[in-house]
Amino acid sequence: MNKIFKYITGFTLIFSLLFLFYACMESSNHKQQYAKDTERVTKLVETLENNTTNIKQNITLEEAEKLISDDSELSSVKKEIKYLEDTYKNDYEYKFSSLSNRVNEVELKLNKQIEKIKEEKEREEQEKQKKLKEEAEKKLKEESEKKSKESEKKSKESEKKSNEENRKVDLDAFYNAIQGGVDKVNTQSGAHMLEMEKTSVTPGIRIILTENNASYSNKELRAIISALNKSLYKIAKSHGVNSPRFYYTLSGEEVAVNRYVMAPDEVKFSGILK
Repeated sequence: MNKIFKYITGFTLIFSLLFLFYACMESSNHKQQYAKDTERVTKLVETLENNTTNIKQNITLEEAEKLISDDSELSSVKKEIKYLEDTYKNDYEYKFSSLSNRVNEVELKLNKQIEKIKEEKEREEQEKQKKLKEEAEKKLKEESEKKSKESEKKSKESEKKSNEENRKVDLDAFYNAIQGGVDKVNTQSGAHMLEMEKTSVTPGIRIILTENNASYSNKELRAIISALNKSLYKIAKSHGVNSPRFYYTLSGEEVAVNRYVMAPDEVKFSGILK
């Protein structure tokens, strides 16, 4: 009986030692695997840091965004750190946190660079649009100046033609005829309504509406001047003056002038009659 007890005790001791040996082996293997994994991931983090230290300055937005995409080196390293955290949940938490912080710093740096590229791209687009706008405005200005010069040229040519025509006509007869028209209006009105004087521009005539017209409204005055201008233009044309210049004044202010270039029988109002 004593012998059997000794056998049982011996076997128990042997199994205990074997179990302890196995546990020690497992712990050793665990530590060795941890060391290998952490060394591998640490090298991956160091490589990532080195690869992102000197990113070229002229990197495009597309290239920069690839550096933080799901299939990027950054994403791969983050997955490796997650693997360490899941595999060794209760071991060396500080070590994993340090690696994770280093990777987060890399990601933050890349995101800042992407933001900088976006701002630069937006600034370039704004400058481009500003330049296009300035070019369009410059073109419009040049076209406007060109049209203005052409219009001025036509006006001068028309004026030159008019002056040439006027030199061929009897201006004294023309002025006398206009004066006759003014006198006729005064006679028919029974009051001194109009006066006439020559201007420095040939064949220019200033028609002065006297104070006797003060009782008329602006609407009535516009109608009177329009009708008077048509009558005076007929007189001018009958004397060979095709582009007469009639200036109408009221109380010392010019209130209308006929469109002597394009439509001499029409008037353009200004001042109080505009």
